[in-house]
Amino acid sequence: MVTDPILKPRIETVPPVSEKALALFRDSLVWDNTLPWTSGANSPDIDRFLPRWHAAGVNVVSLTMDVRAPLERVVAQIGLTKRQARTRSDYLAIATSMGEIQQARAAGKLAALNGVIRK
Repeated sequence: MVTDPILKPRIETVPPVSEKALALFRDSLVWDNTLPWTSGANSPDIDRFLPRWHAAGVNVVSLTMDVRAPLERVVAQIGLTKRQARTRSDYLAIATSMGEIQQARAAGKLAALNGVIRK
């Protein structure tokens, strides 16, 4: 069993895991599919949340916006997210396709999708 520091940001004590499990983790796309992302939820804390996901080995995160909000607010939030990504291009890339997700991963970046949720 080995202890891997890549898991450290999520937990205080890193449990020992097998080399096989670590290889599976490293070789797979690790995806967080619904991260609420509005001016009232998480977006203002981008520098607290997304570097942690990236450091933990997450490859893709869906920054999820609520389409129940007025269209203008959703469009403004998508624009803000794109600006946030551009100013953090050392580790973050907006992706709109699987190819862009793979490019971000190859470049060692966290791929961010603009997702929407509708209830």
